[in-house]
Amino acid sequence: HQLGNTSDRDFRGGWGSSHFNSFSKVCSMASAFFSLIDSIGETFEGVVENVEHVVENVEKEVDDAVAQMDAGVDLDDVLEEIEQAGTDEAALLEAYRRLEVLASGQSAAVLQGWVIEDRVVPIVCAALCRVESARLAAGALARTLNGMGHALDISGATPEELRAFCEQIVRRTENGKAMLKLMQAQDAASQTQGLTLLGRVYPHTSKVLGRHLLSDPQSISALMQIVKDAGGSSWASPDASNSSESTSGAALCAECVKFLRLVTAEDGDVRMIVTFQDGAEALLAIAAQALSA
Repeated sequence: HQLGNTSDRDFRGGWGSSHFNSFSKVCSMASAFFSLIDSIGETFEGVVENVEHVVENVEKEVDDAVAQMDAGVDLDDVLEEIEQAGTDEAALLEAYRRLEVLASGQSAAVLQGWVIEDRVVPIVCAALCRVESARLAAGALARTLNGMGHALDISGATPEELRAFCEQIVRRTENGKAMLKLMQAQDAASQTQGLTLLGRVYPHTSKVLGRHLLSDPQSISALMQIVKDAGGSSWASPDASNSSESTSGAALCAECVKFLRLVTAEDGDVRMIVTFQDGAEALLAIAAQALSA
């Protein structure tokens, strides 16, 4: 209070000029020091934010790497099981199912890695070639390969990478011959997956498939049987409109028509065979069902 009522001159005179100058310097130094602290604090906050961002990115990369390592370990076991199945379709079915379950739990990046590493397709396709029939196992295989293809789609793969994946599948199935087994699957859902896969690879490999798959009378017969079964089923009837059977039947019809459009647009021989094997009547039956739905 006394200091507050004392003039600057009295204050200087009472305290001494040297003491007052020293005090002023100390205040100036303190002010500069706290300004420096504020500046450092702001800089440090920016550094901390950058570090946190880097740490988050590193943690994500580490998590992805760990997930890929875990998936890789499990994948090694499943691929070994597929190789050991030999010609036993029942054993191959179980191995394919394990692979399907494993694939369904992976990110698109992991599945894309499976394609790039070129490990999965050679082994699973070689196993398909070994068995005499894959009526039970074809569905699980087709779902897995379709999943890998979808992963490429959503990961922004280049057209060259998509083509390479399709060519790899055809090359590893004896130039597409073994893909006949996908059309001979036992149930409609598996046939749908097989046709979906064929529809994916055909635009990139039409010449090879035309020579080695579609030139086989069994392939055309299998395809036409699917068309006739689809046209003769009751998937569009009011009684079956909400059933799972109706849903799978409609999906099979859609994939069947889509694949036929692809094939007959480029291959005149197939177009002629389809026509003479009552393909037109079967397609008209499908159209009639669709219109009545």
